[in-house]
Amino acid sequence: MDTKQSLFNYQLWFLKVVTIWLIFLIAFGTVEYLLYRSEIKAVRIKTIAEQNQVVKFGHDILERHFASSLNDIRYLAKLSSIQAFLTNPTRPENKAQVTADLYQFISTKYRSYLQARILNEKGQELIRIDKSTNDKHAQIIRSGQLQNKAHRTYFMNSASLKTGDIYISRFDLNVEHHKIIRPFQPTYRFVINLGRDAQGHKVFLILNCDGSDILRQLNQLSTNIKVPLWVVNSASYFIKGPSPQDEWGWQIAGRANQKLETLYPQVWAQLCDLNSRNTHSLEMLTFSEVNIKKQLIKQCTHNLKSDFNHFYVISFLSAKEFGANNQQIFSHFVAQWLIGEILITFMVIGFGWLDYKRCKKIDQQYAAIVNLQRKQQKTMIALEKSNASLEQFAYIASHDLQEPLRVIASYVDLFTQHYEQHVDDKVKKYLFYITDATTRMRHLIFDLLDYSRVQAKPRAFHEVSLEKVFEQIHSDLSARIAKQNAQIDYTTPLPIVWGDQRQLYQLFLNLLTNALKFTQPDEIARITISAIETEQHWQIRVTDNGIGIEEQYQQEIFDIFRKLNQSDQYQGTGIGLAICKTIVENHNGQIELASELGKGTTFLITLPKFATQELDDIDDEFHS
Repeated sequence: MDTKQSLFNYQLWFLKVVTIWLIFLIAFGTVEYLLYRSEIKAVRIKTIAEQNQVVKFGHDILERHFASSLNDIRYLAKLSSIQAFLTNPTRPENKAQVTADLYQFISTKYRSYLQARILNEKGQELIRIDKSTNDKHAQIIRSGQLQNKAHRTYFMNSASLKTGDIYISRFDLNVEHHKIIRPFQPTYRFVINLGRDAQGHKVFLILNCDGSDILRQLNQLSTNIKVPLWVVNSASYFIKGPSPQDEWGWQIAGRANQKLETLYPQVWAQLCDLNSRNTHSLEMLTFSEVNIKKQLIKQCTHNLKSDFNHFYVISFLSAKEFGANNQQIFSHFVAQWLIGEILITFMVIGFGWLDYKRCKKIDQQYAAIVNLQRKQQKTMIALEKSNASLEQFAYIASHDLQEPLRVIASYVDLFTQHYEQHVDDKVKKYLFYITDATTRMRHLIFDLLDYSRVQAKPRAFHEVSLEKVFEQIHSDLSARIAKQNAQIDYTTPLPIVWGDQRQLYQLFLNLLTNALKFTQPDEIARITISAIETEQHWQIRVTDNGIGIEEQYQQEIFDIFRKLNQSDQYQGTGIGLAICKTIVENHNGQIELASELGKGTTFLITLPKFATQELDDIDDEFHS
C-alpha cells in the first residue's frame, strides 16, 4: 500500500469515526431518556403493586386471627367439661376438669392467648388461666386472686348476650387495676354466653387474645415488602402507625391528636369518600377496609356483637417521598449517560485502529491455519502410509516367521517317525520340547497378527446381530464344546449393535475360548450369556464357572503378554484379553470383570446402542 493510498483511507476512516460517534451519541441519549421514563413508570407500577400486596396480606392477617379466635372460643364452649360445669358448678371435680382443659388449651395452643376465664353474670371470675408474654408460661390463678370485672366495658357490653351469642371487644391495650400494663399488651377479647347453670345464672367464657402476634406479623410484612403499612380503627386512631409514638392515641395520655385524620387529613378524606369499596389505589395510596363483624357473622349461627365497626389497612407514600425516589433515579441516569457518552467517545475513536489491527491479525491467523492444515494433511498422509507399511510388515513378518517354524516342525516330525525306535527317552523328551516350543511360537505369531489387526482402524461400522455372531462361534467351537461336554446358555435374546462384525466375532470368540480353557478340573464348563438394555448402551455378560481370577490380578489381566498360569498347565500367549480390550475400545465401549478365585468369572462388555459421532467419523472417512 503506497503513501497516497494510505492517506486517502485515513480520511475516510476519520469521517466514518465522526459519523459513527454522532450516531452513537444521539442513539444512546435517546435510549437513556426512554429508559428513564420507563424506569419511573416501572417504579410507580411496582410501588402500587407492592402496596396492593402488603394491604391484601395485612387484611388477610387481621381476618385470619379474628376468625381463628372465633373458632377457638366456639370449640371451647362445646367441651364436655364445660357442659358438666354448667350442670353443677359447685362440684369440685367439674371445676377442676374445666380448669385443666383451659390450662391445656392456653399452654399448648400455637396462637397466643393472654387469658382464659369463666365469669358468672355478676362479673366475678370463677376460673382464670394467665399466660406470661415473656416466657409463654401458663399459670392457674388461685381463688383469692380472682377479680370482679363487672365494671369493665367489655363485660358490661356482653352481659345482655343470649346463650351462644358472642361479643368482640375493642382492639386496645390490656388494662389491669385501672392501669395500662407495660410493656404494652395489645389485646382483644372474645366473650361467649355459655348458657345458664343449674341455678339459672348466666355463665360467660372470655378469651383475652394477644394482639402483639398480629402486629409482629404486620411489621414483618412491611419490612419484607419494604413499603409502609398502617392500621387504623374506625375512629382514625393508629393501631399500627408511622411510628410507635403515633399509636394507641385514644388510651395513652398526650396522644389524643395522633390520629390519621390529624396527621394525614387528605388520606382520611379519601378513605371516607371511598369507604364503600374494599381496595383502592389513588396515586400512591392503597387501603382496604376490614369489617371483622361482617366477615365473622358468616361463620356464626348465633348473634355477634362488636365494639368496633371496622379497621383500615393502609399503605401510603407521600408525593415528597416518591419524588425523592424519582430524583435518585434521575441522578443515576444522568451519571450513567455521561459515563456512557465518554465510553462511546473512546470506543469510537479507537474503532478504526482496532478494526485495522483485527483484520491484519485475522489475515495472519488465516495464513497460519492454512499452513498448519497443509502440514497436518501431509502428516496424516505420512501416518496412513506408515500404518499401511506396518500392517503389511506384520503380514510379511508373520509369513516369514511361520516358514522356518513349519520347517523345524516338519523335520522334527520326520526325525521322530524314522528314529523313534533308535533314541532313548531323553532324546524323545528334547524332541517334545522342540515341538511344543514351535507350536507355542506359531500361536504367538497368530495372536500378534490378530493384535496388529485390531490395533489398526476398524472397517466401516454397520448393524451387527450378536445372535448370529454367537451362532457362528458356537459352530466353530462345536467340536471342542462336545469334547468338554460344555453347556452354553443364552438367558436373554441378544441384541443388534453398531460395529465391526469381524472384530466383535474375535472379541466373543476369545472370551468363550478362555471360558472353555480355564475350566476347573473334573467339572463341566457352564457358560451363561445375557444382555441388559440401558438408555444408551447394551451390556453383554459372559459368565463361566471356571477357576476364577484373584482380585490382585484383575486390573492386570488385560495387559498384553500377561499370563497368570504356567504354560504347561494352561496353554496360551497372554494376548487374547488384550485383543478383547482393544476391540471394545475401538467400539467406544468398556470391558470389566468380576471374579472370585475358584467360583468363576463374569465379563461385562458395554457397547453403544447407536452410532456415536466418533464411529460416524470413522465410517465417513472409510467411505470417502
